[in-house]
Amino acid sequence: KDRRQTIVHIQHSYAILLWKYLCYRHGDMEAIRIFSNLISVTLRMQRISQAVNAEIRTRNDLAELNAAFNRAVVIESDNPE
Repeated sequence: KDRRQTIVHIQHSYAILLWKYLCYRHGDMEAIRIFSNLISVTLRMQRISQAVNAEIRTRNDLAELNAAFNRAVVIESDNPE
């Protein structure tokens, strides 16, 4: 749980840094537009990623690819050190 909180804290710090930079560089209104667009694109990418992941996991002809992904991508954020 500590690792997850650390990651969330780092993400928050970068979001604040980005927000301050956008406000400094583009002004408040343009910063709102840019930040909103960035969030929109990020959410769209997540939806596409989830759809691709579901397709890979459920199609029999992609079972070998799914197994390879499972071996290659290990997320240890839930595992204690």
